[in-house]
Amino acid sequence: MAAIDHAITTAGTVTDTGIDVWVNGTKYRRISKDDTNYSGSLDDMPTNNGYRYFKWERIKWKVLQNDGNTLFLMVDRVIDCKDYNEELVHITWENSSIRDWLNTSF
Repeated sequence: MAAIDHAITTAGTVTDTGIDVWVNGTKYRRISKDDTNYSGSLDDMPTNNGYRYFKWERIKWKVLQNDGNTLFLMVDRVIDCKDYNEELVHITWENSSIRDWLNTSF
């Protein structure tokens, strides 16, 4: 944790969120704890001053289907934790929060 904090301080962006730093050859991303849906034990997650630190790794995609024009993909591990919809209402996929997030922010 101290090495990550030092790398962020050295980068000169201590108050920023979404910053990436390298520590001993490993890339970490710092985000605000308010931007996470993490529900596990905080003892399992590096944390400091209201921020969370995640080890950054490339996304590995698996091609499940390729019809020549369209790929049907699946990632090899969980990459985020999002609700299907932000409100607990009956809603279609087309109008869901997760679909909007996948098509915009993701």
